Amino acid sequence: MNKFNKTPTADEEVGKQLTFESFVSPPVIITGTSPGGLGAETARAICREHPALVILAGRDVSRIRRTQSLITDETPEVNVRILEIDLGSQRSVRKAAREINETREKIDVLINNAGVMASNPFSTSPEGIETQFATNHIGHFLFTNLIMPKLLFPGPGGGGRVINVSSSGHKRGPVRFDDHNFQNGIVYDKWKAYGQSKTANMLFSVSLAEKLGPKGLRSYSLYPGRILTNIIQNITVDEMKRFGWLDENGNMIQDPILKWKTLASGPSTQIVAAFDPSIEDYNGSYLDDCQIADDHAEPYALDKDGAERLWALSEKLVGQTFNY
Repeated sequence: MNKFNKTPTADEEVGKQLTFESFVSPPVIITGTSPGGLGAETARAICREHPALVILAGRDVSRIRRTQSLITDETPEVNVRILEIDLGSQRSVRKAAREINETREKIDVLINNAGVMASNPFSTSPEGIETQFATNHIGHFLFTNLIMPKLLFPGPGGGGRVINVSSSGHKRGPVRFDDHNFQNGIVYDKWKAYGQSKTANMLFSVSLAEKLGPKGLRSYSLYPGRILTNIIQNITVDEMKRFGWLDENGNMIQDPILKWKTLASGPSTQIVAAFDPSIEDYNGSYLDDCQIADDHAEPYALDKDGAERLWALSEKLVGQTFNY
């Protein structure tokens, strides 16, 4: 289906494999691009192919500048811009969307990568939404829809791609449509909340494919693999031992079943989702290990009725409707 080895092993693998015929200098936005994270490595991999423009989006501008410097040191000819956005704040999201809509470029690829995991204790966004749901899904839902005119354009194909980075963690829980805030924290479980947000990422792609596929938009969700990045900062050592990631001495367990990936090989599935022309007929699908993997997903995470319910809930939480 694609040109990637199923499980890239070398740190250089992604750069060597970035040779899709369809890669014609598309402008790309990637959220969550601080150094040491998957978004930053994805940006570096894309920039090796000299796209016309890459926009690094994130909350901490000083950290994103470090990513920008790493990229421009490697590929100085690439146009790399910074977009300040806090996905956990709808006010910040709206401001960032206005900035994008005021530019002249269309956007061929939006990679919704930013996220938080296992936030504890319970906390909420300025709008009163549980932090993981607000940051991982609601912020991306609002941003994507606000810049949709940039993602839909006339001509062959008619639209770009929206990639929602999910996780196998979606198996930890469906969207709690009637209680997304866990009774305002009374029954909060950080892992169920994470699962809810990652399920929402997948359902969002299902909705985008259903609503905007006829207009040329493609959207996919994906599991990037098990990678030690800065997103695990809220996971305790005891939890990592319980998950079977670390042995009793705190050393990483090199079990083939765990399929650990290096940070440099981690972007491979994002790259396939964003650029591989062979997956166009699988709009709304879920990818794992660079392959279409709907059979790896929980049924509730790809359910069209659930996707429609989530869309309605998301519109309610942002106070705006998006009709296509």
